[in-house]
Amino acid sequence: MLQKIMKGMNRGYITLDDLNERNIAKTDPELFTYIKMYVDKTHEAGAF
Repeated sequence: MLQKIMKGMNRGYITLDDLNERNIAKTDPELFTYIKMYVDKTHEAGAF
């Protein structure tokens, strides 16, 4: 559904269906720190 809503928008789409990406998200305690840093730097509404 999200991919359909986002069609034609200039946004990336990442899914955690990939087991490697899911494992990184589960095991990297800094994940949300990096997301926060990106959001604070770009102020891009709806990026995450």
